[in-house]
Amino acid sequence: MTEAYSENTRATAPANAGGDINEAPPSAGGRFSEARAGLIVFAVLALAAFLAYRRVLDNTLLGDDYGLIAIAGKQPVTQLWKLFSGLAPEFMRPVPLLVWWLQYKLFGTAGMPSHIINTSLHAGTGFLLYLLLTRLGAARLVALLAALLFVVSPAGPEAVSWSAGRFDILSLLFMMATLIFYAAYLNKPGRAVYAGAIAATALALLSKEQATMLIIVLPVFDVLYARHPRNEARFLGIDWKPAASQSARRLAPFLLVLLVFFALRYLVLGSFGGYAGLPKAGMPTWFAAKTSFNTLLSPLNNYMFIEDTIMNLLHYMYVLVVVSLVVVATGWRKATDAARRLWLFLLVTFFASIIPIFPYALMGGLPSNLKGSRFFYTPTAVILSLLVVGIVEFGFKARGWRIAAALPLALLLPVYLWAVDINNRPWEDAAVISYDIPEAVYSLLPDPPPDSKLYFENIPTWNGAYVYITGLPQAIRFRYGRDDLEVVRLDPAFDRPDDSYAYMFYYDGPTEQVRLVRGPLRLEEDS
Repeated sequence: MTEAYSENTRATAPANAGGDINEAPPSAGGRFSEARAGLIVFAVLALAAFLAYRRVLDNTLLGDDYGLIAIAGKQPVTQLWKLFSGLAPEFMRPVPLLVWWLQYKLFGTAGMPSHIINTSLHAGTGFLLYLLLTRLGAARLVALLAALLFVVSPAGPEAVSWSAGRFDILSLLFMMATLIFYAAYLNKPGRAVYAGAIAATALALLSKEQATMLIIVLPVFDVLYARHPRNEARFLGIDWKPAASQSARRLAPFLLVLLVFFALRYLVLGSFGGYAGLPKAGMPTWFAAKTSFNTLLSPLNNYMFIEDTIMNLLHYMYVLVVVSLVVVATGWRKATDAARRLWLFLLVTFFASIIPIFPYALMGGLPSNLKGSRFFYTPTAVILSLLVVGIVEFGFKARGWRIAAALPLALLLPVYLWAVDINNRPWEDAAVISYDIPEAVYSLLPDPPPDSKLYFENIPTWNGAYVYITGLPQAIRFRYGRDDLEVVRLDPAFDRPDDSYAYMFYYDGPTEQVRLVRGPLRLEEDS
């Protein structure tokens, strides 16, 4: 693959054909300065992430977290291959399960390490976004502002505060790594960076299926940023026939990785998977698309914010979107080649990021209670970058304009920090419930007989955050340190089972107390 560029091609490539990725590498002193700047940026983004999510760092595990610990954590080293099928029949996501496995081996079921891991990965994803934008020609101010907005976006709690959202974080992190490695390869072809791009692609796919969007993103990236033989009479100055041939050779291994992924997925799952009962195709609706876009621009949980506050932020964001489009349209000819290519790339990437979540975005719609917002983790990163690049990079080139253009975007930072803190309050409350219920049950029934049945009524499942859902059985078993207990969360739509051998617990929402309302011994005494 390193022969993708001929010496003649390199000699005739334009000075700025693909933005900064085609510029000469920095000197040793420049590399040191760049590394130091990178460390400072990473520290800033990490500080912002931990400041935004400080409220949930000491939370316990929630909902599906317990199931993931149970699936991954107890696998012996010799059977780690089972992580490929650990989420069957719906998913094949071994990379996040491996992280869960390591977490369990190091920290058991403690909640704080899990939330520190998620927040750190989130900060790392923001840093890779910064690196990618700078590699593609964005000014450091632009890249830093986009990364900061993403790191403190109020849309984050379901992906960051809920440990099970790690699937989305890892998938985007590895997709960013793929593009950074591929950009490095286009700048200076080499086996190491090319192998890094392929490996990162595989890891992204094995983290979550949304990484299939790379089948669109990578070819567009190659077209926009590869050095192509020039012919001024051709469209965009590219002689498309040799360019297409070179691109095909570069991208063929990535297509092979994708095909292997689908084949392996079919072998492991028996199908291509997906959420049970969710339509995989259908006609989009205008209402669903509008709802999703509005929530994406104003991700304030309507459990916590009044409608006026949500609408005020939405109107402000719509003004920024309109201003961005006007600035891009009027400043297109005067903008740098790097800015134009970057804006086009981000625009295509945003639409590509919607395709894997099509049923949620365009058929169901993302509601303003943010339920399901983890699916919009990647589109959030892209649309915020698109806004910042559009407003700041396409106006006047003077430093004063850049600062003035960045100001209305920078004003979002304190608003976002305030909003993400409030959005996280339901997750904090949910964590309290997740801790209190197993503790109360253990206190009421410290030593149940072997193979006991424990039934639970009125267990909360949603109040702006995931509380238990499928996590109750594992949470109770972890508290007792026993796997023989049969734990059932009763559906309120059905009558109580007439089981004289079961313990029945009831959670009283107003008092937040757990009561043991009946048990086998009590029934025997009554009879």
